[in-house]
Amino acid sequence: MTNKHGARIAATLIGAVLIAGCGGRGGDGAASSAGRNLPQVTSTQAEQAMSDAMLVSALSLFLAFGAEEGDTSVSDDDGGLSLSWDEDADFTSGIGTYTITMKDYTVPPDDPFGVEYNGYTLNGTVVMGSTDGTNTTMTMNLATSHADAEAHPVKLIELELNGFQSDPDAMPTGFIRINGHDMEFEDLVGAFQGG
Repeated sequence: MTNKHGARIAATLIGAVLIAGCGGRGGDGAASSAGRNLPQVTSTQAEQAMSDAMLVSALSLFLAFGAEEGDTSVSDDDGGLSLSWDEDADFTSGIGTYTITMKDYTVPPDDPFGVEYNGYTLNGTVVMGSTDGTNTTMTMNLATSHADAEAHPVKLIELELNGFQSDPDAMPTGFIRINGHDMEFEDLVGAFQGG
């Protein structure tokens, strides 16, 4: 992939990520079965974990600049963070499915973005995409851990959003669940604005 194509995919993915910051309400109130035995967390604790997930998702976009023409995936040196896209992805229109995979991933201490990082280790996927270049979806299914689990008790992040890039004032639909408990978008807005 050329730098031009890398820039286009980065812009596409950033647009999909930013759609989550528009606002909206939580899900239907149902707790995830995977999170029933996990602790409740404060809004601040939830925001810290979401912020790390969004930061790593944004960092993955830079991987696209290392892709060669014809590639459909790229990863960092140790395979802890990877970005892939379907063969029909169109970087200019934003159509396609883009998958970020994290495997025991932590932001390196010497990374310039480390100052924004709260220290979570992330495992799982973030999938963003559009079938028409207008309606954008984002799902996130991440298991998380932290060296200081008492102060940072988030273990599970689940998110599903649908929104419209063509109408920045429209509220996305979907949910955010932290440890299986629904959270309000308004309580986590800092996570979608880069911490």
